[in-house]
Amino acid sequence: VFGCKDINPKAKGGADELKSNGIEVIEGVLEKECQKLNEVFFTNITKRRPFIVIKSAATLDGKVATHTGSSKWITSEKSREEVQKLRNRYDAIITSGKTVLKDNPSLTCRMEGGRNPIKVIVDKNLELTPDLKVFEGEEKVIVACDINSDMIKADEFSENVEFIPCPIKFGHIDLEYLIKKLYEQKICSILCESGGTFAGALLQTGMVDKVYQFIAPKILGDKKATGFIEGYTFSDINDCTKVKIESIKRFGEDILLEMYAC
Repeated sequence: VFGCKDINPKAKGGADELKSNGIEVIEGVLEKECQKLNEVFFTNITKRRPFIVIKSAATLDGKVATHTGSSKWITSEKSREEVQKLRNRYDAIITSGKTVLKDNPSLTCRMEGGRNPIKVIVDKNLELTPDLKVFEGEEKVIVACDINSDMIKADEFSENVEFIPCPIKFGHIDLEYLIKKLYEQKICSILCESGGTFAGALLQTGMVDKVYQFIAPKILGDKKATGFIEGYTFSDINDCTKVKIESIKRFGEDILLEMYAC
């Protein structure tokens, strides 16, 4: 009895082999649930890249920070506890150098028995400094920078910090190139926690598979406030990016939308 077939070509044929030897095989038991449990693996096999997720905490009107940058805390403590479970689940966490400089986060998993993800920071101009919290500890940190950067500054960082020089595309780090390099390092899943501009750039690559959006019962109503996704320009509402809502959960006063790319 099994739930869903293994789509890895190297592993196909097990059920057929059993059947040919007179063994009864029941397949497709809770198939949808099994596919979801294996969504990272299936994406790795079919798309040859990491499974990529964006996590956001926003107000009802989709804002992640005020126009002054104030964002702590939009969502409840229960929502933030759930975020720690997400950090424990995925191989790496990616954000922008701008976010690290503004918030000085640790990007660690603060749950009992949890594991810290590999930290990936996109810092085009190498503006980060070794004294930031993200570089504390012995966990691996990857910094993606401009391929033309002066790498002398890299000598200031500890041995657990790896630099990946990347080509520039439309004035920014080529995220497709970076993600390919991360996959070559056997990073199979990536959680994005960043501001709206970087999250929007990642979404525009077409490689985002899933979105977790925590929504707090708050309204900013400020057009200068930061949105959870930014950088798009649409004239027609029908051209907007579409997602499929998989589930809706409650965490205290907040709700969590779990969505997949269409």
